Amino acid sequence: MRKNVKVVGIGQRKMGTSAKTGRSYDFTPVAVVFPDEGFTGYRAATINMQTADVMHNNVQKDAELDMVFHYYNGNITVDAIL
Repeated sequence: MRKNVKVVGIGQRKMGTSAKTGRSYDFTPVAVVFPDEGFTGYRAATINMQTADVMHNNVQKDAELDMVFHYYNGNITVDAIL
């Protein structure tokens, strides 16, 4: 799905190693709003984005991004920021 999203907030960076799986993680929660057919007005969501993607794409509060994403297990996964 491709949408224009507006960044309304950026959370604290979270990094470490999972005690359960032993795999490392490094992500930043990003709050966005975007138009959605199932909602009147805008839909709000929090996306856990890889920190490298946040830095590389210069994601900042109030930025408008052209984003490609999909839903997986009820969460949004970013495929690309155009």
